[in-house]
Amino acid sequence: MSAVHLETRDLAALVGPLDGQDLPGLIEKIRRLDESICAHAALVADAVGKLADSLKLSSSLRSTLIDASWLHDIGKLTIAQEILTKPGPLDDDQWTEMRKHPARGADFLSSAATFQHVAELVRHHHERFDGGGYPAGLAGVGIPLGSRVICVVDAYDAMTTERPYRHAMSPEVALDEVRRCSGTQFDPEIVTAFVSIFPPKKGSMG
Repeated sequence: MSAVHLETRDLAALVGPLDGQDLPGLIEKIRRLDESICAHAALVADAVGKLADSLKLSSSLRSTLIDASWLHDIGKLTIAQEILTKPGPLDDDQWTEMRKHPARGADFLSSAATFQHVAELVRHHHERFDGGGYPAGLAGVGIPLGSRVICVVDAYDAMTTERPYRHAMSPEVALDEVRRCSGTQFDPEIVTAFVSIFPPKKGSMG
């Protein structure tokens, strides 16, 4: 049995129904509930925009990626704080719970027409290029391009941010890890673009 409780919180109860809400309003509600989720999302959204430019993505896809970046971790609002802030490794039950956050966020976002354009990018941002990710085990180009882009930036920011269970990596070490995981966790083409525009800069993603 897990030492940390697995109570699941309801997104609709936390942020209200999505119908009639816009992105800035939803972001502000997330900020009030968990500042760390929004701080991470802001960094990811900024870096994703730069990476989208490097990849020469269309302006409409770039805009969608940035919107999805702001909301990619909304599902973490359903996870008990005892899990999110646990100062040590999660046990199997806790990891099972944690891995539900992309699907929960996507299911919630897909409930309103305003956010349906980002729902599937949110759902699949923890898939792996080799098929070993979650929630669907998609692989290669079967993973939405936007999710593959967000995956690289999200992982890099997570590695370079202090967490309750580990110290932050230096930008140099984190970039080495991104390179090492090219073709397994990450899309190699996106890795190439990422490392070309985000050289190591202490405390920054460029």
